[in-house]
Amino acid sequence: MVSEKQSNKKFISLSGPSCSGKTTLVGAINWGDYFKDYYLVESHTRALKSKGMQINEKGSDETQIAVMDIHHSNYVKFNTKTNTKAFITDRCVLDGIVYTEWLANTGRIHKNILYYASKIFMDIKDKIDVLFYCEPVEYTDDKDRKMSKEDHEIVCNLFEAYIGMFDLNQIVRLKGSVEERVKIVNNKLKHNKRPKLSEQEILWNS
Repeated sequence: MVSEKQSNKKFISLSGPSCSGKTTLVGAINWGDYFKDYYLVESHTRALKSKGMQINEKGSDETQIAVMDIHHSNYVKFNTKTNTKAFITDRCVLDGIVYTEWLANTGRIHKNILYYASKIFMDIKDKIDVLFYCEPVEYTDDKDRKMSKEDHEIVCNLFEAYIGMFDLNQIVRLKGSVEERVKIVNNKLKHNKRPKLSEQEILWNS
């Protein structure tokens, strides 16, 4: 884990399917309550769209390479920011690999892009100290998301499959309202406590 190699410096990420409240939660948390010095990386997907790239269900080879390169770059930045106690990202390699696999499985991108993404995922996944996973809520379309309900369920299942590749100690599941999720984050970051794991969660990661 990162913390074993870099004192108490933390690499923290928020992840989850579309409409799971990641960006809302990032804005609701006062990160300064937990870290004197921190660096927050906001979501990259709409920034890529502003550059003319197709995102989400219209993602291309170019988009997914850019996404995974951003996740790799974030870890490089984490290593170089020596005065920062916490490096926090809205989305991480988990999101990148899940959507890359979904796009590859549906024929939207080439399979070799999935191989590229898989290598970055395997290189970085164990470097994340705390991965706050935002559990999905009722899915609704917006101007950037036009995925069918069936595809959304497939993506959610892919998230669960890839979460099983992480160490149990890395994952903190976030459920309920924004306030309830903020409380879970607070318990983890202030007291190193998290909700009790269900039998299913233990099986996923065994």
